[in-house]
Amino acid sequence: MKFEVITDFEDALDFLSDDSRALRLFKTWIPREKFIELLYSESGFSIYRSDSTPIAFSLGIQPPIRSSWMRLNIQRGAKAIEKINSKERSDWETYFIDIPKEGLVGPDARSRSDAEIDSFLNLHAPKSSVFPGNREIVKWTCVDVEDELAGVAAICRWESGEHVVVSVATHAQMRGKGVGLKVMEQTLKVAKQESISSLCLGVVSDNSPAIKLYEKAGWKPLFKFTNLERD
Repeated sequence: MKFEVITDFEDALDFLSDDSRALRLFKTWIPREKFIELLYSESGFSIYRSDSTPIAFSLGIQPPIRSSWMRLNIQRGAKAIEKINSKERSDWETYFIDIPKEGLVGPDARSRSDAEIDSFLNLHAPKSSVFPGNREIVKWTCVDVEDELAGVAAICRWESGEHVVVSVATHAQMRGKGVGLKVMEQTLKVAKQESISSLCLGVVSDNSPAIKLYEKAGWKPLFKFTNLERD
């Protein structure tokens, strides 16, 4: 497959400037200092970044992919997915939301100590991606029900400089009672207070309750990926 190569970060931004969704993905998940290259052809493009093991984000029906790339996030439905032999494979998806300038009303949430949040997560969501003490955390959102901590979420300034929401969790005995929606609503309010204009998040595709929550809270789909690690 013939393709062109971009190795300058600013040139990559310019290339993606007419595709708002791809540009948002790029700005969030590709830090300037970790950008390696962008390959593009008529049928798609791939963005390659360094990491503990470098990883690619490939978009389009048949994006150009180097055979040396071992870790890949390929857009769901791309022909390349079934052509790559992999030892690990999983599906995940990305969402985004722009913070409304108006309409975020209601009382401020009661703050909670790091120890309280840490205890809550260990009890109700032990597989959360961040815990109190992680340096990327900007602010925790906490929601109470009758003075008991019922739900949390963390707004983080990711390595790219953009902001993401992670470690969304609700009390195990309060799920299905609207707590998650209150957490997401409060998170937008906190983001506005912190002068954050937009947020992104990633979620595994088999976590249907979380996906339903995000969509109900007004989050919009960005891209769906299949994550592969070559044999």
